Amino acid sequence: MSHLQPAEPATNPAPPGGAPAGLPGRGARVGTVAPVGRPAPGARIVALDCYDVRFPTSLEHDGSDAMNSDPDYSAAYAVLRTDAEGLEGHALCFTIGRGNDVVVAAVTTLRQHVVGKYVDDIVTVEEEEIANAVLLLLEREKMLAEGAGAAALAALINRRIPLLQGKPEKKVVVIVSGGNIDVTLLARIIERGLVKDGRLVRLRVHLPDYPGALHSVTGILAEHRANIVETSYDRAYHNVNLGDTAIDITMETRGPEHIAELIAALAANGYTHERIL
Repeated sequence: MSHLQPAEPATNPAPPGGAPAGLPGRGARVGTVAPVGRPAPGARIVALDCYDVRFPTSLEHDGSDAMNSDPDYSAAYAVLRTDAEGLEGHALCFTIGRGNDVVVAAVTTLRQHVVGKYVDDIVTVEEEEIANAVLLLLEREKMLAEGAGAAALAALINRRIPLLQGKPEKKVVVIVSGGNIDVTLLARIIERGLVKDGRLVRLRVHLPDYPGALHSVTGILAEHRANIVETSYDRAYHNVNLGDTAIDITMETRGPEHIAELIAALAANGYTHERIL
């Protein structure tokens, strides 16, 4: 792993009141900080530093292509420090490599606007909550954001900001920044989101292993307007009786109520089944 960064970390003058200055670090953006702890009321920001970081996707250069023969990741990596012991925020802003130094320079220009300011609160969010925020932006706002860009929204919709609790009238502006997200990761987020919302479900159905048995099951599903996207047979596992088979059926559905309707229909027709989560 290689790092391209300034020989000396940038420092900032001490703010009024004698708070320490010149603390080295690697980064935070508003709305994307990942805290070590929670600040005491009135904690002051004392430093903001940012580095130009590059590292390879793999030692074997997996992922190289005609446009990128030397695959690597590039990111502006900054740190936001406060005068509260152990409290700091870190964030990565990934780029395509070209212009990474420009992003670093852009972050450092924010120092004059942040250093010396007070921090009311810093909160954390879980990866699953960030994934849900990415999907929410994509589906409702038609906006593509990377995980770090959607972190602030995740904190807001999951009520992680104590300052807003009990203040429904308070207007809040959320910064959504960065859309550098891997396509395969985005596909996983969408699929997991569909499962969570009940719009994608997998049922394991036990049925006799003879011609036409599957047709009867799919007929029930079709009658209740479920769209089958994948099936998988198994005759040896899942406690299948000799002469029977188990089939995993993945379907697109309209929501939890539709799933309950499908399960009830299978049960009414005498099929042993279970939902795969």
